[in-house]
Amino acid sequence: MRDFEWLTGLYRHQRVETGPYKGRRPWIQYSNQFNETRFYVLHMDFLRLVRNRFLRSPSLQSNHWAIVRPTNGAFTVFLALQLCDKVDAYGFITEDHKKFSNYYFERGAKTHVVFYANHNYNQEMALWKTLHDKGIIHLYQGEGREPETTQAKAETIKRPNQAKAKTTKRPDQAKTKTTKRPDQAKTKTTKRLDQAKTKTTKRPNQAKTKNSTQL
Repeated sequence: MRDFEWLTGLYRHQRVETGPYKGRRPWIQYSNQFNETRFYVLHMDFLRLVRNRFLRSPSLQSNHWAIVRPTNGAFTVFLALQLCDKVDAYGFITEDHKKFSNYYFERGAKTHVVFYANHNYNQEMALWKTLHDKGIIHLYQGEGREPETTQAKAETIKRPNQAKAKTTKRPDQAKTKTTKRPDQAKTKTTKRLDQAKTKTTKRPNQAKTKNSTQL
């Protein structure tokens, strides 16, 4: 019932009137950017599917079964799998969770992870690992793994570019040399023809001068 009371205050932009959230302003939880045209409520059948098919906790058979349900993060992962081609999960619980803070936004903090009775954290931990191993999702499992992959990828991209630059440079140099030689050959050929023409023109004049003297 409290969810409906929350939604009523959210859509009316009013404080919650009754229930455990009485007096609260729901819209401030969305950084004052709430837009009712972009707000969707998940169908209850989808929530039941996730709980009963994938995360059916043994605690559902206990006396406090009414409060047992998957975490909001678990519902979000399965919603993403329905809508997205690729799902990267960051900040979800892993086997080495004791090394990190309770929440992903608590950088540098060493807060203790509390396993509340309404969620089965160990079950979700095992499920995320299984989905990751099968390639269904990519589960971020701590710092130190991603940078190595990124660096190797950068080196792979860098080497072909260097090889391409060298390959491109050699034809240009060869082209420059090839272009230069015909010009030199053309200059020499033109120069020789000019010299030959000058000599040919000069000999008839000399012959004419000698004939005139003899006469």
